[in-house]
Amino acid sequence: MVTLAGDQLYFYIGRIKGKEFIDSKPGWKSETDRVFRLLDKYHTLFILGFRFLYGIRAVAPFVLGASGISPIRYLALNLCGALIWVIVIGMLGYYFGHAIEILLGEIK
Repeated sequence: MVTLAGDQLYFYIGRIKGKEFIDSKPGWKSETDRVFRLLDKYHTLFILGFRFLYGIRAVAPFVLGASGISPIRYLALNLCGALIWVIVIGMLGYYFGHAIEILLGEIK
C-alpha cells in the first residue's frame, strides 16, 4: 500500500514539475528516454507492469506524470498493476517456500 501511495505521489509531482525537472537532471536522461519510448510503444502494458522492470521502477511514476496521462487512468491502471504484482510475488513466495520445505524434508 505504501508503494502505491508513493507511486501516486511521484506521479503528481511529475505532473506539476515534470519536464523542466527532467531537463535539469542530465543523469536521468537515459532512463527517462527509455521510459518515454516504452510508454509510446506499450502504453497500458507499461503502466500495468513498470514495477516489474528493474532500473526504471524508481523514475517511471514521475515520468508517467510528466507525460500527461489522465490521473484517473493512471490510478486505475496503477491499482491493477499493484494487484498483479501482489498476486505474482505472493504466489512465487508461496511456491518457493513449498519447494524449500520439500527439499529440506528430503535432506532430513
